[in-house]
Amino acid sequence: MPRSSPRSLAKLPQVSETWQIAVAHLRTWIAPPDEAPRRPYVILILSMEQGTIMGVELVEFEPQPEQVRDALFKAMRQPPPEVGPPRRPEAIGVPDPDLAEALAMLLAEARLEITVIEQPPPDEFEDIVRDFETHLREGEPEHPGLLSVKGVTPELVGSVFAAAAEYYRAAPWVQLTNSQMLAVRHPAEPDHRYAVVMGNGGVEYGLAVYLRWADVERMHTGADDPMDAIPDIGAHSIFYDTITRLPFDDLEALQHYGWEVAGEDAYPIPVIFDKVTGARRPALIDMLWYEAALRAIPIFVRDHLKPDGRGDYQLIERTIGVSTHAGLVKVDVKYPAGELSPAARPARDVDWADFADDEDDSEAMPIFDQRGMEGMMAQIVGQMGGAVESGDPALEQAQQLMYEAWEETNPAKRIALAHRALSISPHCADAYVLLAEEEADTAGRALEYYRQGVAAGERALGREYFREFAGEFWGLIETRPYMRAQGPGRYIVAVAP
Repeated sequence: MPRSSPRSLAKLPQVSETWQIAVAHLRTWIAPPDEAPRRPYVILILSMEQGTIMGVELVEFEPQPEQVRDALFKAMRQPPPEVGPPRRPEAIGVPDPDLAEALAMLLAEARLEITVIEQPPPDEFEDIVRDFETHLREGEPEHPGLLSVKGVTPELVGSVFAAAAEYYRAAPWVQLTNSQMLAVRHPAEPDHRYAVVMGNGGVEYGLAVYLRWADVERMHTGADDPMDAIPDIGAHSIFYDTITRLPFDDLEALQHYGWEVAGEDAYPIPVIFDKVTGARRPALIDMLWYEAALRAIPIFVRDHLKPDGRGDYQLIERTIGVSTHAGLVKVDVKYPAGELSPAARPARDVDWADFADDEDDSEAMPIFDQRGMEGMMAQIVGQMGGAVESGDPALEQAQQLMYEAWEETNPAKRIALAHRALSISPHCADAYVLLAEEEADTAGRALEYYRQGVAAGERALGREYFREFAGEFWGLIETRPYMRAQGPGRYIVAVAP
C-alpha cells in the first residue's frame, strides 16, 4: 500500500471527530494458486459522529500495526467521496490494547497529534462485517453450526469428530462398495438405519444414511435427476472434505475446543439435504447415531465380515459395544441390510437368467461372444461380394462405431462410442446393448436399455425381414445386434413379431 507522507497529512484540516478502527477475521476463504486456502482480514475505519465508513482494507494475513496505520492514513487522504473531504480526526478508537499502544507510537513518529483511545467498536460493526462477508461470498448463505442444534453439546460434537477420525483412518470403503449396505440400530431408536459406506470409488468418502428401506429402493430405481431420489424426509449423510467446506461456526468451535480431525481432507460434515430447504443440520438423535455408527462400522467390517466364497460376504448380525461421550453404547449391525427387488439390484449383481423367458430355453443358443470379430466378418463378406448393408448409411456408420467399441479396452471410451453411435442412428441396437451392460447401474435400467435395443433392432430390420428370414437369424450378421438385445446374457433365436 503506498504510504502518505506525514508532512502532507499534517496539512489536512483536523475535525472534531472520533474514528473507530476495527479488525475482523472474515468468515470467507481465499485460495491463491498453489497455496493453502486462508481466511482474509478486513480493516474497517468508521466515523463515530457520521456513522459512515471512512476506509476499508482487505489483507491476507492478520494485519500488523504498520498496515493498520497505512489504512488509517489512506482513509484520511482518500476517503470515499460521499463521506466528505480529506481530513484528520481528533481521536482514534482502537479495541486491542497492544494495537492501541503500537498505533499511538506510530502516530507520534509521524508527528500527527491524534489521541488514541482504547474502546470496542460499536454494535453496528458486526452487521457491517456480515454484509461484507455476504458480498464476498456472492450472496451464498452461511450454514449454522452443529452447536446450534437443540440438545447438541460440545462434548457430543467432539466425540462425533473423534469417531469420524477413527472411521476415516480405518477406511472401511476398502472392503465395502456402495451396493453393500449395512443396517445399523442405535439403542435409542426402535428401527435400523441403512448405511452406505462411501469411498470405494475414490470420489466421496463418508456415510450415506437412509431411515427407511423404501428410500433405499427408491434410490436404486429413481429417475435420472438426483433431486427426484431425495427422500421426503431428507437425504442424511456425513462426508469428508477440506476445511473450506466446514461451516464457520463449526470451524471456530473446533479451534476453541480442539476437536480431532484425521487430515486436511477429512473434516467431517454431517448434513441433511432437503428438496425444500436445501441443506440443514442433523438433529440430536442423528448425531447420537453418527457417534455410535462411526465407531461400530469399522469394528464390524474388520472383525466380523467373512467372505462367502462367491465375491460377497456371509450374512451376519452382531451387537457391538462402543464408547461414546455418554458411556458404553451397544449397537446392532447386520449385513446385508436387506433384499433389493430384482429391478433395483445393481446390474452387475443380477443373474440375467432370472429375466429370461423360460419358453425360449429349448431354442437358446450357446453362450459365447464373438462381437469383436463381427466387424472383420462383415468386411470379409463384403469383399467376397456378399451384401451386409442395411440400406441405411447412418445405421451402418453407427454399427461401425460399435465394432470399434467391442474392441476398445477402456470402459469410458466404449460407453462414449455407444452414445456417439446413437447420436448418428437411433436404430443401433448394439449401442443399447453396451449401455445396458456397462452404463446401467441397476437391473431395471439395464432392462430398459435392452428393450430399447430390441425396438431399435426391429426398426432396423423391418417387418418384411422377419417374415423372410424367420428361423435363420443366427446365420446372418446383420441380425446379431437385435438378438443381443433380445436376450441379455445369451443369444436367443429370433421369431417373427
